[in-house]
Amino acid sequence: MTEKDNIQDIRPANITEDLDALLKNFNETSGEGLPSAEKLAEMARKAPEPVANGNKQVEIVSHKVLPKSGEGSPGKGVYLEIKNIASAAIGKLTLQTLMFDAKGYVIDTVEKTVTDFQCDKTRILRIVTSAENADVKSYEVKITNIAVTPVAVATGDERKILPNGDVNVSGMIKNVSGIKTDASIAVTFLDTKKEKPGTVVLPVKDIEPGSVKNFSLLFRPPTGEKVKTYTIDIGETAEMTA
Repeated sequence: MTEKDNIQDIRPANITEDLDALLKNFNETSGEGLPSAEKLAEMARKAPEPVANGNKQVEIVSHKVLPKSGEGSPGKGVYLEIKNIASAAIGKLTLQTLMFDAKGYVIDTVEKTVTDFQCDKTRILRIVTSAENADVKSYEVKITNIAVTPVAVATGDERKILPNGDVNVSGMIKNVSGIKTDASIAVTFLDTKKEKPGTVVLPVKDIEPGSVKNFSLLFRPPTGEKVKTYTIDIGETAEMTA
């Protein structure tokens, strides 16, 4: 048998039928069976990176997924350590936590409220989902509400203009927080044009919770200036004297 005869023998008997079979097989396996764009997007979905955002009053010290029964077990929520870095106690703090599964879908949204959060203190929170058979893979924690407890309040009971033009302001300051604190009373004096001839700052130390202290300060206006009224502000000593 010649080489030519060999070539003729291995040639397909019906090329058209083989091509039709290949196209039919492609349609059944690869053509119609290929994932749609929506399916591909679904397959590519994954949980976002865990995020916990603080602010100027609250620092996020650490955070992680809280497992149900040890490392490697399904997640049941979020472990969160926070610190009060404000200059006063926080009366009420509300945090909102979105919990995600492995595909990035929201499993649950949980609000956690913290009360009487003293300054420079830390709290450990365990924020747990109530969703059944949940497996928390990621989360987003943010502060939605915060109310800082006032450190102190002050009232000016009396203003006296002395014969030489000096102004004496006296009053009371009360610590309405739950901790011993220092404060500064800043009295801003205004003339008839509502311009500021000057400001006097008076530190008040060691105010016990709930206690009241009297204060008195003296202001000497610049030559030719006359005081018509004044305003009183309360602040932290370090801030007021800076």
